[in-house]
Amino acid sequence: MEFNIEKYHLKSSSLFDSLSIAESQLIKEGIIRKEFLKGECLFKEHSFSKGVYIIKKGKVKIFQTNSDGKEGIVYIYKKGDYFGYRPLLAEEPHPVSAVAMDNVIVSFVPKNYF
Repeated sequence: MEFNIEKYHLKSSSLFDSLSIAESQLIKEGIIRKEFLKGECLFKEHSFSKGVYIIKKGKVKIFQTNSDGKEGIVYIYKKGDYFGYRPLLAEEPHPVSAVAMDNVIVSFVPKNYF
């Protein structure tokens, strides 16, 4: 019997798949292109979310700093990934920081669109 991974793979990979055409158009009009240099901070731990980031180029390291000041990497996002929406929707501060691992280009959706 052949194993079919498609049966278990999520088909929807876009944050915006469930939006209407009008809603999608509104979001597209509000997207801002942002560029970050290697080592530049996108946001810091305990800051409030200003929007959602969608990576178009590069990688972003997500990390937490412990009480000794050491960084623990939580995740590395790459092209096509999106992040920053959980604290935005929960109206809570970021539990992590985000830093560009190389030169990064993102599409940024400001929080007022949510």
